[in-house]
Amino acid sequence: RGVRRPPNGRFSKALPSSSDQYENLYPALAGPTMILNLPFVLQAFVGLLKPLFPKSVQERLVFTRAPVLAGLKELTPLSNNMNTKAKFVREVKGLLPK
Repeated sequence: RGVRRPPNGRFSKALPSSSDQYENLYPALAGPTMILNLPFVLQAFVGLLKPLFPKSVQERLVFTRAPVLAGLKELTPLSNNMNTKAKFVREVKGLLPK
């Protein structure tokens, strides 16, 4: 039937709490999350949803274009072509927040 009203205050409090617990339990996984080459429509949709995430999560989300990845018709060359893999790794390192 769908959602008829926005979540109550308990839900809003649960998001930051679960994010904090995640960071404490899995600190090695709490680095940046890169989402590459989203179509414009999805990028706009994500822009609307991003403010709903806790600030600590927002700071780690990186939405950007990756030309090397965009130029591939399939992902196989990232695993079996060392030149393509090296280009992609350099590209990702350059896109990561400092």
